[in-house]
Amino acid sequence: MIRKFISLYKTNDLVRDNVLLFAGTMIVNFFSFLFHFYMGRVLGPEDYGVLGVLLSFSYFLNVFLHSLQSSIAKFVAGFRVTSSFGKIQFLFRQAVVRLSLYGLLGVVIFYLFIPFVSSFLHIAEKSLFYI
Repeated sequence: MIRKFISLYKTNDLVRDNVLLFAGTMIVNFFSFLFHFYMGRVLGPEDYGVLGVLLSFSYFLNVFLHSLQSSIAKFVAGFRVTSSFGKIQFLFRQAVVRLSLYGLLGVVIFYLFIPFVSSFLHIAEKSLFYI
């Protein structure tokens, strides 16, 4: 059974890539566990709750960014199949410019709303500047 898996691992790119992805995910999850364990011990209950709020903001943004990443990857894969490398460059340039502008606008709006968010969540305003 193990020899069959090893031979499949050596010959099949899909299996090799998925094993690598799985191993990488497990390593990242292990270090995430260590990070939360350490921060929980160092910060204490109140400050660890603030850290949880700050991390939840970043998780909320990651939902949008992951869907955007998947969409761009779909278009790049389609362009690569047809060898349309000029379209890939155009898509990359447009994505960088537009996402930079939207990101800058989002940061400005977020910093304008910091007083309201901090009063709603009952945390110090300076904590939200670390996002």
